[in-house]
Amino acid sequence: MLARVLVALLFACFLILGGCSSYVDPVLQTEGGCPPSSSSFLPATPSLEGRISYCEGGDGWIGSITSGFYPAGTQRVELMLTGYPANPGMSLSAISPEGREVPLTTFSNPAEHWERRAFDIPPAVSLTGFRIRLQDQTSSTFGWAGMGASTSNPAIASVAGAWPMLFGVIVGNVWLVALSLAMPIRGTPSQRVMLGLLVAGCVWFMVFCAYVVSVQAGAIVSLAALLLPLSFALMSRINHKLSAADVTGVQRILLPGVLLACFVLWIGLFPFHWQGHEWDEPAKRWFPLAMDGWLPLMFGDMLADGHLVSPMAGDWLSSDRPPLQAGLYLMIRELLPGSRGLLYQGIATWAQTLVLVPLGCLLTLISDRRSRAIALFTLCLSALVLLNTLMVWPKLLSAAFCLIYYMALFPGRATPTRWGQAGVAAALALLSHGGALFFLAGTSLLHLAWYRRRSVSMLLRAGALSALIYLPWIAYQRLIDPPGNRLIKWHFAGKIPVSDEGTMQALTSAYGQLTPSTWLLARLENVKEITAGAFTAPYQALQVIFGGDPSARSHFVEESFFHTFHAMWFTSPLLLLPCIALMIWRKQRQQQLESIHKPLFQALATATITFLICAIVLFQGGSANIHQGSYAAVVLLQLSILLATWKAMRPLFHAACAANVIAALSIYALDRTFLPGLQLAYVGGTLLLAGALLAASFISTRNEDDTVYHDRQE
Repeated sequence: MLARVLVALLFACFLILGGCSSYVDPVLQTEGGCPPSSSSFLPATPSLEGRISYCEGGDGWIGSITSGFYPAGTQRVELMLTGYPANPGMSLSAISPEGREVPLTTFSNPAEHWERRAFDIPPAVSLTGFRIRLQDQTSSTFGWAGMGASTSNPAIASVAGAWPMLFGVIVGNVWLVALSLAMPIRGTPSQRVMLGLLVAGCVWFMVFCAYVVSVQAGAIVSLAALLLPLSFALMSRINHKLSAADVTGVQRILLPGVLLACFVLWIGLFPFHWQGHEWDEPAKRWFPLAMDGWLPLMFGDMLADGHLVSPMAGDWLSSDRPPLQAGLYLMIRELLPGSRGLLYQGIATWAQTLVLVPLGCLLTLISDRRSRAIALFTLCLSALVLLNTLMVWPKLLSAAFCLIYYMALFPGRATPTRWGQAGVAAALALLSHGGALFFLAGTSLLHLAWYRRRSVSMLLRAGALSALIYLPWIAYQRLIDPPGNRLIKWHFAGKIPVSDEGTMQALTSAYGQLTPSTWLLARLENVKEITAGAFTAPYQALQVIFGGDPSARSHFVEESFFHTFHAMWFTSPLLLLPCIALMIWRKQRQQQLESIHKPLFQALATATITFLICAIVLFQGGSANIHQGSYAAVVLLQLSILLATWKAMRPLFHAACAANVIAALSIYALDRTFLPGLQLAYVGGTLLLAGALLAASFISTRNEDDTVYHDRQE
């Protein structure tokens, strides 16, 4: 199994090597301007060729620098820029052979060094081919710029950019496999991995706490946390306490996550020229997002440097964002000191894919192995998973722990509820991202309504354990970088600007100005935000797939990012009512109805209650979009839709899954056109990794006895 994965990844690397080596960058054929040596302020870069507008007269030179010709269809180019191209009087544009000119926006100046910048070329010029022109029309101070390209082997540069991220994925996977095998249970591989994931979260939080105490303590705990599971697993294997089947079984559960991480990094960051120094490229791949995914790295670096920076980034305090992903990063931070940004991107992308572990267990409600694998593959290629696995704010990681909490409260047949797992999972979900609160509240309310008196005891014990684990983070917020209540005031009182207001004061002030009608109108706007796109998303998806309009594609991605129902695409929530009605109408045997209806109802009720809580408590009208709430509710809703369509009408299930997969590949993967050699490598690698991900989905469902929810009567 692992051999297949390695072969697929190595073949992808060969595609990079072949594709990257077979093209000549048109920027190396630039005309105009002067050589970079004309400026004494610009350090010599032997591995780069280019032209600059700093010639005789220095800043006073006026003229243009023009690249070679880019072939028709090229939609994305990368340039090395220097100087001050963003200053007034300077312009960068793409020009077609007919003279049509499209400006390329540059927001910052590299100054006296070279920086790589990527540009998406609009269809107005990309369809006919184009040249890049840098126009210098100013003679003022700092009125010069330049463009060029690296002369280093592009294949080697691509592999150098990719391997630290791949290293992060592999390290995370191997470490969690070892930790899961170290668990003192003799359960199924799924149970081992679920328990291993809970212990992993506690370890990451312990690493964070150690770094808060001191850098030295953090370094010692990080090293111990990294090496002890690996050492234990190795010694157990040598002493024959672990069999090859044990290792393979655990890896089988985690394999889809590894392949999903590789797939997302490939389609998101190819050709891997990004060096990990800035946050923007992963965040802006499909839709321009903020730097939130980079905050755990900044938090970790701040702790490792041994001093508090307040505010940490912009107007954000370190206490404003939970620390679990920062602890994960700190555990492996020193493995590649020269590529920490790339290492963080790799390990954080892998961490988001851990949501597939509880999802795989829940999917055992689908008894047919092939359909279960197809459903898992469809969820991997959903709008929510693809974008947020690259963006790496820890919301999918939080969703993983939320779903473990859900499974502890609503276990499968003949499985007892587990208040200990529930308490640990709830704490880790909140330590990953505060949005988990909505899902935890929704799940707990349903459990209370479902089990009544029995629920009270379990929820109290789980809540007490969760509070105990969460307490050190509260101490950090209150004592080290106070106040730590910005997001509470933001979401529950609509107080977005930073202020010294206390939480209760902000809530009292906000609600004191509301009338009942204003409050109700805002709730209706929140419901509208959640349900937007229920009718239009499938039609818009077809338009984007067959139309190929980049602006329509960008709008579709934006809508899928914000609106819950829109993000389901062809697995629309509108399918639920007819599917459930059809299931009841068929009058299946009573035990079959119970076996499918009970968990389906529990999942749907949990998601619905969570969405209602978001609509009610989020203060601002229209703010109940996907990223403000809990991702666990979104993936649980989509899983419920897949389950209902599979049970009611198998052809509809397969058609909806196939349509979603085609939409994902068309809109999120095959949306770029590089230079011809690169394009062949990109498309080939994309299809190869997509196929490997599908194969991993089938491999992960190979053993039908390794289930949590599977009912043998099905």
